[in-house]
Amino acid sequence: MKLTTLGTKNLPNENAIAKKVKNEHVFVITFAQNGQLPGKATIKIKLDGNWLSGKNKNNIYIYYYNPIKNKVELIAKKLKVYEKGYVQFDITYCSDYFATGKDLVEAGILPKTGSSINFIMLINFGTLCLLTRIGIMGFRKKD
Repeated sequence: MKLTTLGTKNLPNENAIAKKVKNEHVFVITFAQNGQLPGKATIKIKLDGNWLSGKNKNNIYIYYYNPIKNKVELIAKKLKVYEKGYVQFDITYCSDYFATGKDLVEAGILPKTGSSINFIMLINFGTLCLLTRIGIMGFRKKD
């Protein structure tokens, strides 16, 4: 396992990660073997003290870089840094991960994914359409 910041030039997906995070100062966690794990594994790593300097130690985010899809996925948020700089999170796949001191979607660095449609509003709209249709049918004259 390698633990480093971007800019070391010795990580296989360093350029792709740097581009995704727009060269944001992130702490990269790279596993030597890539692949699916047989189950969930809890990882405890020590973050670099220089990297942690000035960051909220109760607000660490962990992202997974998926090289096949060229996408970044949030896997843990608002983690607390424990004594001596350790942070703990779960993984199911060995690959490249990185830590940040903020939510990269909220910061506008990563794109927001998923539907922007509020499910409750969709149900309310459907109910309104149904009630309108029933109301129109009620006012119709019968032949």
